[in-house]
Amino acid sequence: MRLPVKSSALLAAIGFLLVGAASASLSVDSQASVVVIPPAVSNGLTEAQFISSTHGLDGPKLSNINSTAFGEVWYFNTVSEDGKYSVVAFFWASPSPSLTAQLQNEKILSAQVIVREDDDIYSANSVFAETAEIFTSAKGTSVNFSSPFEITGSIILESVAPAHYKCSSAEAGVDTQILPNFGWVNAIPDAQTTVDLKINAKNIKFKGIGYHDLAWSNAPFFSKAKGSLFTEYQWAHGRIGPYSVVWLVITGSDGTNLTSGYVSMDGKVLGAPCSNVSVTPQFNTPTRQIRRFFAQIDLGHEGTLYAQLDVGGILINDAGFVAGSGGLSGGLSSEAFEHTGVASFEYYRSVQLPEMPSGPQ
Repeated sequence: MRLPVKSSALLAAIGFLLVGAASASLSVDSQASVVVIPPAVSNGLTEAQFISSTHGLDGPKLSNINSTAFGEVWYFNTVSEDGKYSVVAFFWASPSPSLTAQLQNEKILSAQVIVREDDDIYSANSVFAETAEIFTSAKGTSVNFSSPFEITGSIILESVAPAHYKCSSAEAGVDTQILPNFGWVNAIPDAQTTVDLKINAKNIKFKGIGYHDLAWSNAPFFSKAKGSLFTEYQWAHGRIGPYSVVWLVITGSDGTNLTSGYVSMDGKVLGAPCSNVSVTPQFNTPTRQIRRFFAQIDLGHEGTLYAQLDVGGILINDAGFVAGSGGLSGGLSSEAFEHTGVASFEYYRSVQLPEMPSGPQ
């Protein structure tokens, strides 16, 4: 039985507000609940929820986060319609809040906001907050984070696309794992976004497209035996003409492979397949920098969506992890013309890292 889903999420620090509200509806418990995340790692096993339920779409999925668990990360992204601006915001409940370094912290609560304006990059970090509360009600989920922040203002996301999991629309009873012990839900695949930020004395305002997801794992991201939890992934979200598009290609350190595609139009999911999805990166030579991506998503009777993402501005480039934005073009195979738009992307390939000097793995 498919359930219509509603999600909203808020990341708040002193002076900074990030709100996302989805457009569909969800049957949820009438009682509100508050989960307080302790600021430090806990002893014992970390319990994880990997089977979806009828509520708490992007609420906490872990309890008792210990020193070896990857933890949880609430991720928000927006890019302006002209590609000049982009913003990413992370809220971590993790002893190792990084995809590119082996960290081992006793404190687990941190947040980061990165803003790009043309070739200028602004970043604010707030590490080791003392409190974080996850509030869940019929209106959705909010994350309240108590720590000062250097970037002030607001980012508002109004969803235009239904939520989904790796191979289906958001519904109860779905296995959310994209790799063993690693869950993912795309609560807001696409959104109309309004950004109004102040960085020092500089004002940055724009409208564009937005995105929000949640990833979590009760396993370590790095281990001596296998290295990182996954060895390579490609991800992008964007809008071309009337189509909201998301793709994810991931290879686990255990050899697990997943390809996932998503396309919606006018608030209706056209397809969320895990088969007949291909994404091919193209690199510059000899620098081996990402140049573009070619994607194909088979939507069955709706046809095949073809998309080309040409890399524009780079937001992050660190130890095998590249994130940025660019122009997106393409459309359905049944159409006689091509649409254009913008997209954000990430590409990650693990690099050899030194072993952690101590601590359980």
